[in-house]
Amino acid sequence: MQWLQILAVLACPLMMLFCMKGMFGGKGHHSHKNSGQSHGASTSEEVKALQIKMAELIEQNNKLTKEIQALKNVACCRSRNLTVEQPPTMT
Repeated sequence: MQWLQILAVLACPLMMLFCMKGMFGGKGHHSHKNSGQSHGASTSEEVKALQIKMAELIEQNNKLTKEIQALKNVACCRSRNLTVEQPPTMT
């Protein structure tokens, strides 16, 4: 009976070890095999696409930052009972 209790207590950590080994054991081998295959052209195209996307996101971030600042200014002026021009809306 005592062995059964010990086995039950050890079952969870042992299963965790086997699962982790299975999860991470095979990934390293696959990534090394695929790393040398036809990455020349696709990598260059991917880099260009990512650079374009990054530029678009930076532009969008700048617009949103300006809009947030304008909204803060409006809120600040309203709290002081001042009138200001409405902030531009996003299109």
